[in-house]
Amino acid sequence: MNKEVATLSSWEEFLDRVMEIRKEYKLPEDSTTAGGLIFRGQADSEWGLVTSLERIAGSQTSLMSYYRKVLCCLPQVEAFIGKTWEIPTYEEYGDICKSYDKLSIKSFELGLEFLIYLRHHGFPSPFLDWSRSPHIASFFAFQEANPPKGYVSIFCFLETMGHGKGGGSNQSFIQTIGPYVRTHKRHHLQQSNYTRCIDFNGGNPQYVNHYSVINKSVENQDYLWEFKIPSTEKTKTLIHLDMVNINAFSLYGSEESLMSTVAFREFEIRGIDP
Repeated sequence: MNKEVATLSSWEEFLDRVMEIRKEYKLPEDSTTAGGLIFRGQADSEWGLVTSLERIAGSQTSLMSYYRKVLCCLPQVEAFIGKTWEIPTYEEYGDICKSYDKLSIKSFELGLEFLIYLRHHGFPSPFLDWSRSPHIASFFAFQEANPPKGYVSIFCFLETMGHGKGGGSNQSFIQTIGPYVRTHKRHHLQQSNYTRCIDFNGGNPQYVNHYSVINKSVENQDYLWEFKIPSTEKTKTLIHLDMVNINAFSLYGSEESLMSTVAFREFEIRGIDP
């Protein structure tokens, strides 16, 4: 099993563990380099890796069924924001889904800009979003944490150690998309990467849970570390991140996120006068 779960005592210990992993596996520290670690922060360690699509539709959804819903919402989004996207027709997408090679190699390129736009605006998505920065992932872990009880989780994922990926049409596989995507500005502000997990299922491919791959032991690929950190580390960690300009406003760039950042500084850092 290519999975490790560790309970830590502090956020600083998490940063130390990231450095140890990079050193042990000879991984690049440059956050834009392909093949490096990616990170995901979650406010509750009990959640596990579950996509927003899984929370709505269960642990298995056909690609064709999901794509039909994407096509249904496309004209409504285009009419509202005054922009058009070039994405495959239902028939073209169906042809891709019948071929394991096309699905595992090319399908991520098709309609990706629109699919990521939907993900960043709350539409149920088969993508898990990650950041190439452990500090940005830490912000998302602690922002909605609820001390004094419980733990947050920060996940580290390594898709491949540079030797290529093995597998076949009878196995589920995880796909990762990196930084070079033309889409919503949040993608770039948050140094985003994305993963999705697919089971080819004899030409009727399904989105499935990431653990269907991670819980199998395949050498040199799909490694996952989960670090649980006490939620009581929240204020200290968020203050440190704000000092290096990692906050809601820098990561979202909206008026609402500006208010959230200002409120944190006034109420959490400076406190309330007696």
